[in-house]
Amino acid sequence: LELLTQMEKKDRWKMEKKKNIPFEQLLTEHKAEVDWLIKDWIEEETIVFIYGRKFSYKTYVALTFMYLCHLGKPLDTHKTKYGKNILYAVTEGRNTMRNRYEAMKQFYGQNNNPNSETRFHVYSDDWSWDEAYIDDFVNKYKPFDVFVFDCLSQSLGGDSLNNDSTARKVYRGLNKIKNEMKATVIVIHHTGKNPTKGMMGSAVLGNHADTEIKVDGSKKTITLLKQRNGSLDNMKLGFMPIPIYLGKDSDDESILNLAIDLDQKKKGLDYESRTILTALEAFEDKKILKKEVKDATEKLLYPSGIVNKDKDSYRSMFNRKTEHLIETNLLFIKKIKGKDYYSERPFEESA
Repeated sequence: LELLTQMEKKDRWKMEKKKNIPFEQLLTEHKAEVDWLIKDWIEEETIVFIYGRKFSYKTYVALTFMYLCHLGKPLDTHKTKYGKNILYAVTEGRNTMRNRYEAMKQFYGQNNNPNSETRFHVYSDDWSWDEAYIDDFVNKYKPFDVFVFDCLSQSLGGDSLNNDSTARKVYRGLNKIKNEMKATVIVIHHTGKNPTKGMMGSAVLGNHADTEIKVDGSKKTITLLKQRNGSLDNMKLGFMPIPIYLGKDSDDESILNLAIDLDQKKKGLDYESRTILTALEAFEDKKILKKEVKDATEKLLYPSGIVNKDKDSYRSMFNRKTEHLIETNLLFIKKIKGKDYYSERPFEESA
């Protein structure tokens, strides 16, 4: 019996050794790099919450993040992962999503890559957090790499997120979508009555979230508050809502929607100054006549054609704003053959 016991111990030790991996071997067998959907902001195959107060541009921010991924364009200086298939689930404001998407296309451009198989789809069916519903959803939509849920509070029916059991039920659903679809799951959510205390509802959701991003609509900032595998230092972006003219409806009224401008060189600028730079960027030429920029800015500010101020007041405002942009080296001016030209870069570089 003693010999048998010794043999069992040896066999058990051999099995234990197979389970235990030396630390040096672990470093070589497991890659240290993080797979980022948006570098330093959103890691792939994680659960992300983008939250803020009501009417704080949360949907616009999330849609912009995803649209930049769709195009493969960077978020400020942060690279995005191109070629991801995105499914955007809408539980509120479904009738506004088309115009929001059209504003993104107009402001950021379209995906014109003829070889691109990237999909950006909207899921607009009614939603349930019941296990059977989630199982059926996962089986139908497995090919998607990114799932955006907008927004959480509208999907609960009569349940309350303050209830831990409800929060756990939601988390199990989100986790199953993440694991079964191998997807990044992004959830749009609200703050509670006290915005300083973070997201609405039970702490269960916040405890399990890999990433938390807060949108402040009054200060026009996007702040990374939680990131398991990245630094939180200086992870804040400024943004500006830009009205986009989409055309006219059947009653001959202008259709307007917003795009979120995340260009950080414009951070701190007022709406008129940002619009001047946006008008300038629309020209393909390296130098543009001042009058052409002024006319293009007027069309962006007043797409209906009705200028709120008289022409002299508008001209005075335009001159004042462009002078400030020139002083801060965001705009450059040069007189050529008696006419003023503007450029985004110094004329020595633009020549």
